[in-house]
Amino acid sequence: MGLKIGIALGLGIVLLLLAQGLSLLFGPKARAAERSRIRVRLCREIRALRFEGPELWIDGLRRYLQPATGGLAILVEEAKKEGAPPGLRIENGGQEYRLPLASLHLQWKGPARIRLGKEKTWRRLFGSLQLLRRGGGWVPNLRIDMELYLSGVLHEEMGAHFPLEALRAQAIAARSYALSCIARSGSRSFDLYGDDRSQVFHEVSEEPRILEAIRLSLGQTLTYGGSTLRAYYHSTCGGRTRDGYLRFRDVPRDALPPVVCDFCKASPLYRWTRKIPKKALQGAGIAVRGETPGFEVLQRSPRGDWERLRIKGGGRTSAPFSARLLRKLGSLPSLWIQSQTYRKGVFVLRGRGFGHGVGLCQWGARGQALLGRSAKEILSFYFPRAKLRIP
Repeated sequence: MGLKIGIALGLGIVLLLLAQGLSLLFGPKARAAERSRIRVRLCREIRALRFEGPELWIDGLRRYLQPATGGLAILVEEAKKEGAPPGLRIENGGQEYRLPLASLHLQWKGPARIRLGKEKTWRRLFGSLQLLRRGGGWVPNLRIDMELYLSGVLHEEMGAHFPLEALRAQAIAARSYALSCIARSGSRSFDLYGDDRSQVFHEVSEEPRILEAIRLSLGQTLTYGGSTLRAYYHSTCGGRTRDGYLRFRDVPRDALPPVVCDFCKASPLYRWTRKIPKKALQGAGIAVRGETPGFEVLQRSPRGDWERLRIKGGGRTSAPFSARLLRKLGSLPSLWIQSQTYRKGVFVLRGRGFGHGVGLCQWGARGQALLGRSAKEILSFYFPRAKLRIP
């Protein structure tokens, strides 16, 4: 079934199709994709969960519960007696169920709204949820169809306002990255994180442009040397991407070579300025002396990113430290710093780009798409040694 649903049919129709499964949403090719699922660690430890939606299977109760108006809640209940273990309480309307605190498996069909821990917003999720006991609570792992997962990744990592061909390229890169994480997960209880430690995922997206990008790229991946490529991406390269092997060491040599990119100039962080007060560095244990101190760069990446440095001033130098400290103290978009000045107790840094700089430049993909280039051409530009696998 074609997905050029558009706004005319309304976003509610999109959700209805999602609830009916990938085959209806994306067409016959989705049947294989339905078998491809991924386990996402949604957040850190939680002690409460609220669920709204269809019937919910709770393995601890060995039964289905239909959530009441306002939702069903699962809570950690502190022990009433000193030294006794905490328990688990399920509230559903006027009914309550109590169980020993343990790992839980929750399963439902179609879309549901879930609020985790102290989060103030609801998440639109499909699939099943494994709550693994951790200390006095749980860590939540979502098991979800790959293509539905990717809709949420595209929403968070790029956004529906980007051109369709840029979104298609992003979908292929994100799918490739996710599959590489599955291949490396080993005995872990999850495949990747739902934050910027892996790929950002909050909930399934219902935006037509994003769903169209996924449909048009269904099952497509990047490969290198016969294996799925760990296809990194970032916001803005600033004019040149970085060598993936030198930056991360988890891809083969030459798999992610640097490329010169002139397409991301529209990014608000193509060039930037940030300030770091001297007191912030001193508070982090870095000695700053003299009237006109400055950073001395001891080690750079081939692109020019600062990696290791020290501060000179007053005829003395600080102990060497990692440049990553500057990103933390000054909220620097990147470590590709072009110039520095110091005035009245403040370091002023001017730099280029946003993110780690490896692989696909998202704003560069946007620029190329606006010039009429296809997703395949965009990917060939940023991953020149990879092959596009089309099922």
